Amino acid sequence: MNKTILLILCLFGSIVCVNGESYSDTVNVNSAYTNSPISWVHTIPSNCTNITSLTIKIRAYDVDNSDYIPVSINGIQIGYLNGGHNNQWDTTTLTPDSDTLKQISDTNLSSLTVEVNPGGEYMEIDTSELTIEYESDDGGTPVKTPIPLFAIILTIVVMSSIIYNKIK
Repeated sequence: MNKTILLILCLFGSIVCVNGESYSDTVNVNSAYTNSPISWVHTIPSNCTNITSLTIKIRAYDVDNSDYIPVSINGIQIGYLNGGHNNQWDTTTLTPDSDTLKQISDTNLSSLTVEVNPGGEYMEIDTSELTIEYESDDGGTPVKTPIPLFAIILTIVVMSSIIYNKIK
């Protein structure tokens, strides 16, 4: 019974606190049906000093399969809109890697300017949803972040081995 209790404690102990905060912002872009660049601004908290995670969901109309329409934040390309949906609405979700996040964090973080450049292809943007995890200059509020499953399993195996040897 003691082993079970200790294993349960190890499992719950596998949640750690990371100094950071979370923020979401939605912009109703409602652009015209155009072949010109479309841009909009997402506000971010004034105490944001470093973005550690970013996800943006862009709802676009008439992004054809052959279109490679780049998406940039503060002038740094983060990916392309999903293609293949002629004359239909579709949502693209982009999550930049850590190197790209560092480049974005090194720009002016008072806001995030998103730009979609259709390169002559006609399209439309409806909405943009931004979610970020960030570090703040005031230390922030701890955010509970789960450790990856492998680390949890490893902790359980190691702890049960230690407990088993001590009980023997």
